[in-house]
Amino acid sequence: MDGLLHANQVSRASLGGIGLAFAGLVDPSEQRILSTNKKYDDALGADLPGWVRQHWDVPFYMDNDARMAAVGEWKYGAGRDTDDLVVMTIGTGIGTSAIIGGRLLRGRHFQAGVLGGHISVQYEGRDCTCGNKGCLEAYGSTWSLAGRLEGIDDFEALFAAAEKRQGRRVAGEAGLL
Repeated sequence: MDGLLHANQVSRASLGGIGLAFAGLVDPSEQRILSTNKKYDDALGADLPGWVRQHWDVPFYMDNDARMAAVGEWKYGAGRDTDDLVVMTIGTGIGTSAIIGGRLLRGRHFQAGVLGGHISVQYEGRDCTCGNKGCLEAYGSTWSLAGRLEGIDDFEALFAAAEKRQGRRVAGEAGLL
């Protein structure tokens, strides 16, 4: 973290707090990670607030990554002119979050607004990290790419391959191949 501060020319004295957007089920009131669906399982026992307090002694906040993305879009991005917003993130998983009437949905068990990743889209499909079969996440998240596309293990590689293929198709249509 000190390296990140240094690289961005931020002094420790000017650090106002640290926020963590985590790809899993998070209890932001207790600042605990509740579930990871077999991703980053070592985070389950981590005392992240204690670690931040020990190293930087600044306020710490964490929540689910899709919720934090929704708040960012709502306050500073594409959703800043509305109080009703649904956001979907695609990366380590398929995450969703909703803001309704100017309130971020969390729910009693921190799962309100979760609309996406673990909905089954393929009966008896690919195994998912949640234990189900055929979840959307088992087909569209970064962890699922390596098992499905040879030589592709992240979205950067996927987009590069798609761009290369698109370039070949355009060149072929123009009679260049």
